[in-house]
Amino acid sequence: MALTKITTSVVAVNSLTTANIADNSIDATKIASNSILTRHIDDAQITTDQILDGTIATADIADDAVTEDKLANAINTSIAAKAPLATPQFTNRVGIGVAAHGTAALNITSTAQHVRLNNGSELGIISLESDGALRIWSHGDSSNNEIEFYQGSGSGAASMTINGSGNVGIGSSSPSAFKLLLEGTDSQEGLMIHAGASSSQWLIRAEDNAGNQRFVVKSTGDAYFNGGNVGIGTDNPGVILDILTATANTNGVVRIQNNMDNNYEALRIHSLGNYDAQMSFLAQGDSTYWGGFGIDYSDAGKFKLQTDNLFVGGSNLMTWARDGKVGIGTSSPSQKFEVFPDDDHAAIIGRAKVGNLGYSDFAGFAHLDSGSQYAILQHNTGETYVNAASGYPINFRINNANIGRIDTDGLKFGTDTAAANALDDYEEGTWTPAYNNGGSISYATRYGSYVKIGRLVHLACNIDVNTVSGTNAGAMQITGAPFTNDGVDETGGSVGINLSGWLNGSGSDTIQINATDAVILPSKDTKNDIYRGTDIGTGFVRWSIVYMTDE
Repeated sequence: MALTKITTSVVAVNSLTTANIADNSIDATKIASNSILTRHIDDAQITTDQILDGTIATADIADDAVTEDKLANAINTSIAAKAPLATPQFTNRVGIGVAAHGTAALNITSTAQHVRLNNGSELGIISLESDGALRIWSHGDSSNNEIEFYQGSGSGAASMTINGSGNVGIGSSSPSAFKLLLEGTDSQEGLMIHAGASSSQWLIRAEDNAGNQRFVVKSTGDAYFNGGNVGIGTDNPGVILDILTATANTNGVVRIQNNMDNNYEALRIHSLGNYDAQMSFLAQGDSTYWGGFGIDYSDAGKFKLQTDNLFVGGSNLMTWARDGKVGIGTSSPSQKFEVFPDDDHAAIIGRAKVGNLGYSDFAGFAHLDSGSQYAILQHNTGETYVNAASGYPINFRINNANIGRIDTDGLKFGTDTAAANALDDYEEGTWTPAYNNGGSISYATRYGSYVKIGRLVHLACNIDVNTVSGTNAGAMQITGAPFTNDGVDETGGSVGINLSGWLNGSGSDTIQINATDAVILPSKDTKNDIYRGTDIGTGFVRWSIVYMTDE
């Protein structure tokens, strides 16, 4: 019997259900294309438990043949793995590649990329690696593969950006060439690193490509920089630490505060390897001035001050030796304080000027304001001068009280200032006495001496006579006294005469200074009654007298 073709137009609605069709009784090849339309299938008539796995392939479903409005709301999470077109209308948790998680809304398991995002031109991938690493991958080229983290409502704002070079910007969407760029507002703090108290914890550790530590900061313990010069206030440091400021500060540019006890130094300049420990100063403007001080290791560790930044080739100003001796103008002081030794230099100490006072090879002392007037000068031979300015005396004191003075009048004692009382002369010497009584005389010896203090003269005479010829009835006269007396004749002294032939009157012999010719008159009294009566043989005359001269 021949079969008649059955079309959907002759099949009553709901007369043919899936329950009336045995499994595998209708082969897909027996169903003409477009013979079954979605409008012919009521909601909930075909459920997933009625469709065998693998019986409907995506190739068998025409484009737009199955639409959302034709899918019953009964589809649930149990078909999530088989429903790639499911929308965010799932009311429970979803599992992709694995059962839904007990608490997580989305549970994804994959041995490859877990999430792959594609906007049609660029690709982004999120995956969990086998070693546990979470990988976020922006798959574009270096110019458009940033990873950006946004915060805030609306379109938000970039709070962190990783650019195509791997540089990170926090608060900045353009970290540029910096590996880490932190950019905040005026009211935001920049960076805080907080760690525990262990000295083994690094706060900051920077190394070069060879693994050498260049910059290290620990929570406790040492911190150091070992990477070249450091500049504070300058971006072009020329030395290990270069500090520059143009801001006036009453506390200085660098301040070192010491809150320790006095057993420790606040600052140490430490040289190694037998080198000098020195500090230099440079004043640079229209002119350049150098200065320096420190320990000269090569010169027995002396502390020196100089007009240069280095001891080698510098001009030494002052030296402190290890034995406590101090030198100015010499690096080898032999005394506790020595200034330009054996040279014509002067020094001022308070109001005193010492050293060279304008007299070559003389050491002097003077008042600073005395001009060319000095107080003391001494030559290298020992010759010494004591001086006072014109019109002023040289005073001598004991216990701050005058005991004498020297002025143009001479030496005055005590507080006496009278010119008449001045001692203005002291002299010692010899003179040659001569017998002057007529006739002729032959001397064995003759000698005279004197001491003159002011106007007071002590005169002595000694004559040894061989013979005297001739006669003279007058007094014995001896001439040659060094000082005359034109005042009142003075008589006194002591006389010794031992001459044969002299006739002496009564009384003691005395000496009389003649008032006009300084003739010595040995006599017994003022009547000149010592005389010679006959020729005299050998004998002597000795006498002395103290008298006042007119000079």
